[in-house]
Amino acid sequence: MKRYTLAGLAGSLIALFLFTSAAAPAPKSASAVAPDGAVFVSGLDLHDGTVLQVGTTYYMYGTMYGCGFEWLIANTPWCGFGVSTAPDLTGPWSTPALLFPANAPDPYNPGKTYQTTCGATGAGCFSPRMIQRTGWGANDGVYILWFNAPWYKTAGAAHAYMAMGCNGPAGPCG
Repeated sequence: MKRYTLAGLAGSLIALFLFTSAAAPAPKSASAVAPDGAVFVSGLDLHDGTVLQVGTTYYMYGTMYGCGFEWLIANTPWCGFGVSTAPDLTGPWSTPALLFPANAPDPYNPGKTYQTTCGATGAGCFSPRMIQRTGWGANDGVYILWFNAPWYKTAGAAHAYMAMGCNGPAGPCG
């Protein structure tokens, strides 16, 4: 059995990166052209999230604070994760919609809701990331919402990350 060291793998990855970076860049399609310079979006209650492009639609995900959530303040309401859509990175962006209700049952915290898991201790839930499951045998195209839920680690879990399936890039999830 061949063993690989971390240094050997890192060197191989660097070589692969340098080799593929030296190749001619792929032509940009009209929907994949990045804007020149920074793009600033304001007026949306979406924080610590990400942007995903599916076809000609952009989806911006983030943690919502507008209902009064305050990090590390116990029993403030957890507002949930929202998504906004736009035809272009510069907008116009839609009003954020919840990906799932904050009071939805938390299957990993029996008898509790995400409001309890994410709001009761003030630990919150953060960093929503939407991915699409493709390859590695599960090539079904299901969208999966990943997020950080620190309460689980505090409660003794091996990690503080959660995942749930979604009906599409704009949800609903659960």
